[in-house]
Amino acid sequence: MHASIAQAAHDTLVELFPSQTKSFDALLAEDLSKIHDGRAKEDGIDLGRQAAARDPRAQSQRRLAA
Repeated sequence: MHASIAQAAHDTLVELFPSQTKSFDALLAEDLSKIHDGRAKEDGIDLGRQAAARDPRAQSQRRLAA
């Protein structure tokens, strides 16, 4: 659960504030380092990516950038 939330937040924030990607990447790495490696973590990361891809705010930002 924590991995999915961290990944979704990261991906959404990167879409909305791309100039701050480096900071968001560092925070995500820190958060994910606190989670035990394994299938649950990997699945959570994948779920977070999927959730962020469906976030309407991020979709709007992608359309504006295109």
